Amino acid sequence: MFGKGPIRPVPSLCYGLWLVRDIITMGCVFSLPPVIAQRLQGQGLELSERSAALASQLAVPIISQAPATALHLTGLDLYNRGGLSLQQRIAFVQAEFGKTLGARVLRGLVPYCVGAVLNREIRVGSHAALSRPDLGLYDLK
Repeated sequence: MFGKGPIRPVPSLCYGLWLVRDIITMGCVFSLPPVIAQRLQGQGLELSERSAALASQLAVPIISQAPATALHLTGLDLYNRGGLSLQQRIAFVQAEFGKTLGARVLRGLVPYCVGAVLNREIRVGSHAALSRPDLGLYDLK
């Protein structure tokens, strides 16, 4: 499917599409989940801070893969099959979207969802343990 034909320079538009893809992905992995967690708590849902953080960290990165996958496929198609019409590009993205989205979600589930949740739990627990005054860890006299 990909990588057919001679090697040629990558068009700037491909780099632009992939840059936007990466901005969406990183924003939805690192920046947006805490914002969404606060919104979930403010919507009258009876969620604890921890539950809201867990729900947003598991859902937001997965949801972000839909637009990211479309950008990813469009960039690959532009590189591999130049000179096509918009309708042909849309048809290609539609044909490849489901399986590519599935692969991208599965690939990102552990590091971006589960890993981020575990990292938060370890960080919060470590901060709580290290800030205990009876341990004297911050008393450097």
